[in-house]
Amino acid sequence: MPAKKLAKIEPKKIAADELKDAKAPESEWKENVIAITIFVVIVLGILAFYNGWFTSDEPEAPADFRYDVGVDDDAMLGDPNAPVTIIEFSDYLCQACAHFHVNTFDQLKASYIDTGKANFVFRDYPIQELHSQTLDVAATVNCAGEQDRFWEFHHAFYEQQARISEQLVNETALANGVNMTVLNECRASRRQHQEAERDEQHGLLRGEVTSTPTFFINGVKIIGSQSYETFAETIEEALEKV
Repeated sequence: MPAKKLAKIEPKKIAADELKDAKAPESEWKENVIAITIFVVIVLGILAFYNGWFTSDEPEAPADFRYDVGVDDDAMLGDPNAPVTIIEFSDYLCQACAHFHVNTFDQLKASYIDTGKANFVFRDYPIQELHSQTLDVAATVNCAGEQDRFWEFHHAFYEQQARISEQLVNETALANGVNMTVLNECRASRRQHQEAERDEQHGLLRGEVTSTPTFFINGVKIIGSQSYETFAETIEEALEKV
């Protein structure tokens, strides 16, 4: 008896339209999520624009803003009653500070300080994170100031910045009649270290000083070793207002 022939079972074919209909709900859901997300982003953007969410909370300083930075009892050149006061916050190991003193200071001194139009006050801003010895150097100059030799050490250290060392201290003291025993007693006491740190804190808190050199000309801030013309312009503007 011949074997029965099994019927061939064909897989059920799904029509393309049926497959499309099956995927439609998932596709529509994704499209709806994307549309809602875009809408939310647009709404938030509009709200942020009108409410200033992306602007700084700190108000901008007005154009005529003046910092209330004091002179304390720090070294001054010129007439104390001059109409303009120039205050510098500086670091003896800062190259930009040395650049100002070597290239610009003498011209400012001749034009404004020596003529009685301005006085100049130097305040320490020793950035110890950058220069580990800067506080000691500032204290040494201030200790020399106790023997009325502040400016002699000040100029020597900026003009010979690359040579700042105990040897330069000894040379400068000898050339200017500074008593080394008294000078070293002052340095060991650290009283002038504390004075330099107080200057730094004052500059940071009252003048928002964060780098050297920073200057204040009747309260107007100038940052960096700028050209003589930049300083002269600011001084002239200050003179017009007094």
